Amino acid sequence: MPTITVSESSVLGKVDKGLEILDKVVEIGTIAHCGEMLSGMTTAFDRTVAYLKERE
Repeated sequence: MPTITVSESSVLGKVDKGLEILDKVVEIGTIAHCGEMLSGMTTAFDRTVAYLKERE
């Protein structure tokens, strides 16, 4: 990996601790995405059940 130089005033957080923060952000994003997908699946299921009841 190439060496990148950043001024001290441009560093956010602590040096070499970015992965810990990134892991937490990815974890929260994954949870949010799963919730969104579950909502979509629930909507599709509800519409399917409504359609099947209508067909009878």
